[in-house]
Amino acid sequence: LMVYLSLWQFHRLDERKTFNSEVRERSSLGIVDISTLDTSDPSSVEWRPAGAKGTYIPDEQVLILNRSQGGVAGMNVLTPLQLADGRAVIINRGFIALSATPPPAPAGVVKVVGVLRSTEERSTGQAREVSGELTEFFRLDIDRLRQQIEPELLAVALVAEVSEPADSSTLLPVS
Repeated sequence: LMVYLSLWQFHRLDERKTFNSEVRERSSLGIVDISTLDTSDPSSVEWRPAGAKGTYIPDEQVLILNRSQGGVAGMNVLTPLQLADGRAVIINRGFIALSATPPPAPAGVVKVVGVLRSTEERSTGQAREVSGELTEFFRLDIDRLRQQIEPELLAVALVAEVSEPADSSTLLPVS
């Protein structure tokens, strides 16, 4: 049993090294316009720097609950950004403490640069979202968001690092 477990640990180490290598490689790529990317396989573009230009759809803003950052309990604020071609991408605008009120998204045309992420998988024992129109989620679930957001959503989300015009200072970059 101990030999089996040690082999399992070495296998996990190899998987982790491969993952870390892929993240480093993709993170070092230049910023690409998200509207030109093929996002049909989200795992092939995850962790890549990208930029998007469009208009926020504030009525479709949702919160991802149960987040923690720097020892502070809070949530992530997600707002879809409608691109020029009519599609939309979910923008993770940032983290706010539980005691804060989510700020409205900037109005007008916005340019956002960040890192692409794919849907978060539901962990064992994690609660499921109920049906219907939701404003609060337990995880970033792009397929679930597609059920309630009208423009076609890209299969990836963009975690904002820089926004022009700048977003609210109450939002902290997601780390």
